Amino acid sequence: MKHFQYLVLFFVTLLSFNKSCLAQTFQEQLVCSEKAERYITEIRRDLTENQSSNYKVSDFNDINHFDKKTQRCFVLYSYFVFGEINHRHKTLVDVLEKKWIGEFNEHTDSNKNWNLNSLACYVGTNPKIVCSSENEFDELAKKFIGD
Repeated sequence: MKHFQYLVLFFVTLLSFNKSCLAQTFQEQLVCSEKAERYITEIRRDLTENQSSNYKVSDFNDINHFDKKTQRCFVLYSYFVFGEINHRHKTLVDVLEKKWIGEFNEHTDSNKNWNLNSLACYVGTNPKIVCSSENEFDELAKKFIGD
């Protein structure tokens, strides 16, 4: 009978511990989401304030992710700029450090002929992995932002 009591006590303790860990993870995700939202609000404001009659920002999207293993908060945002020179842009940021982790940026002329000579594509800081396409950037970014 004593062994059964110890077993029950063990499982109750284990459940309490898991509940505490889940609450902490949820709180960390909530903080990450709030910080990411503030960061994105600043980016959107800057893009909107700097628009002119020569170009227009469109299709702004973002997603954030808290990586509990590394205790880091990431946001990936993307947008298009249309004007005389068009470009598509994606940026991966560590929100807590406000540090760029990756970037994809590609320019076109007004006929939408993509000019690969204007390609900027990398993910990571140490090591920094240089990529050669938007698809490659997306695959590398998944390591930070998830699927």
